[in-house]
Amino acid sequence: EESEVDCEEARSSPADSRSAWAAAAAAVRAADVRELLSVAAATNRGQQDSNRANTLALINELEREATQGTPPASQSLADSLNGEWVLLYASVELFRASAFFWSFQRAFGEQLSSPIFAFTAALPIAGTSGPFGRVKQTLSFPPGSTTGELVSEVEMELFGGLGGARGVVTSAATVETLEEGRLSSTATTTRVCGSALPLGAGAALENVVAPVGDVFGAIAGGDSSATAVVAQTTFVSDDVRVLRTGDNLDQVFVFARAS
Repeated sequence: EESEVDCEEARSSPADSRSAWAAAAAAVRAADVRELLSVAAATNRGQQDSNRANTLALINELEREATQGTPPASQSLADSLNGEWVLLYASVELFRASAFFWSFQRAFGEQLSSPIFAFTAALPIAGTSGPFGRVKQTLSFPPGSTTGELVSEVEMELFGGLGGARGVVTSAATVETLEEGRLSSTATTTRVCGSALPLGAGAALENVVAPVGDVFGAIAGGDSSATAVVAQTTFVSDDVRVLRTGDNLDQVFVFARAS
């Protein structure tokens, strides 16, 4: 005997439809994230990306999907950003994920900064992957606060071998979450940690904390606030974050949550 379809049971409610669309959208996002992670691994974090236009189109698709929801409020953004993030992909030089270089660019302007950054990226390398190791951001916001601290770390090794130099360029910045995914960052200090230099020079260097915020502010004709940079968080999930900086927001960084 053939069973009859119960129309009441078959009829989907609006809530059911919304749930189905949400599940489908989540599956698309997960697939896009997996593809992006694969590209990052295959291109030395974007530094050897011969199909950058395709990668940026993939990132644009993630960003487009993110804009279909409600933009995060400043407090919820702070909660989402809290933690340690490791750089997976950059459309520019890796070290430019550091808040130090954001304020440097703000103080000197993009036209002057770009050739300096290109020179830095071409420094004598310690291996085929380049002089830059792990690049990391740690964001810390006290509970209930939209103002916190960003610590950027860039591992570097130059010249290789016994005569080489290595260390972690560690820069601190004050940050504030704004509406619509924006993050205001102002570099304050920079130091080199874990430096390996002969004759105890590394330990001495580690005690030197440069007040770069004041220096950059003076260059820009004001105090450190003159070099505040607004970065845009265009996509954030539990595991992945996309950040844009630059005058035209065309410098793209993709991070994965480490903790």
